[in-house]
Order: sequence, then structure tokens, then C-alpha cells
Amino acid sequence: MEYNKIREYSLELDSNIIESFTAKGKEIGNKYDSLLMNGEPCRVVKCVKKQMKNSVLKYIEITGLNYWNESELKMTILENDEVTVPILKKISFFLINIDEQNKVLTLMDVKGNTRADIKLCYVTENDRKISDDLVLSKIKNCEIIVTVMFCMNYEKVINYKIINKTK
Repeated sequence: MEYNKIREYSLELDSNIIESFTAKGKEIGNKYDSLLMNGEPCRVVKCVKKQMKNSVLKYIEITGLNYWNESELKMTILENDEVTVPILKKISFFLINIDEQNKVLTLMDVKGNTRADIKLCYVTENDRKISDDLVLSKIKNCEIIVTVMFCMNYEKVINYKIINKTK
């Protein structure tokens, strides 16, 4: 897998970081749009609530897309079942450099802290497009802001914006 494990920042991260929480099944699709399915964080794309025949029990058929490889997952739960909701964090960074040989980005946050540990991702078609666009734009000396999504010990660039095109 080409996913990037998040580095443990001994000074910045508390060892008790919460990466997920539990919720009732009936809250999925209404209150929360992410769900842990088969141990993978997924974006809920379809949520159908139904009632069992000859019963008062209600169940939910959920379809989700894995955030990291866009594979489709399905599950059925009762509306009062507890489910795990992953915590997603999106942070913007200024792209300083790309090591084209190793496909590693050097990024700077708003406080001026730099990091060079996030690799370009080529798992999905969208990942390939973002990665290729970033390399091409950096070759053209464009100033770029990237958005990195952090979730369940993984991270990847999910978006970018060119803020200044040099001539």
C-alpha cells in the first residue's frame, strides 16, 4: 500500500489522541458521513433505512467508499447498533519542494514548521491526477497550497490550489 503512516510527534501529539468515537447506527447519514467499515475509514455514499417485516426493528443498509483506495464497502446494521466514526482532519500546507525521485513532499504549515514525510499517492485515478499536477506545477515554479487529510494513522494529499503562477 502507498499510504503514508503519520509520524508520531513526541512534542506535539498527546499519546491519548482520539482517532474515532462511537455513535448509534441511526445517526449515520444524518449526523455523520463517515464510518469505519471492515476496519477502514469510509465516506458514506448511500444510507437506506428499512423496517424488518413483521417486526418493530429497523435496519440500515450502508454503502461506503474507502477514503484511501476508493473501494466500495457495504454493511447492514440495526439502527440502535453502535458504530465507529473516524475523526477526519484536513490541514493546508504550503508546498515548498517535491523530491521527484522519492516522490516526497516538503511542506510548511502556517506556523512555519516544515515536514518532508508525505509521499505523493498513486493509488486512485484522482491521486494520480493530483500527484502529476503537483509535479508539473512545481516544475513550472508555481506557488501551491495542498490540503492533507489525516485519518486513522494515515495521511494523503486530497486537494491543491495554485496561488501564484510564475511566468
